[in-house]
Amino acid sequence: MTIKPVAKRFHDDLMLDSMPSSPAVIVDFGFNHARPQQRLYEAYQKGARAGTFTLEEMSEAVGDGPALTRLIHRVDSSLEVVTDYDFMGEPM
Repeated sequence: MTIKPVAKRFHDDLMLDSMPSSPAVIVDFGFNHARPQQRLYEAYQKGARAGTFTLEEMSEAVGDGPALTRLIHRVDSSLEVVTDYDFMGEPM
């Protein structure tokens, strides 16, 4: 499986305890819809650092709100992840 660069970058941010600043990470992992963003970040960080979900799983779920929500629910079942891509229709 090829790891998407945006997933690798975000995973690195999580391991370095750095809030993501890349616009791609912010959109692809739902931070632009999250309130509060810090709580979502903490859930991603806890899951990634504890091995609750893997870099490969994060890469597979990039941009897919329901798939990211399933990952996050392993850490915090009260959070929902929504991405811009969730509002787009199926490709023609």
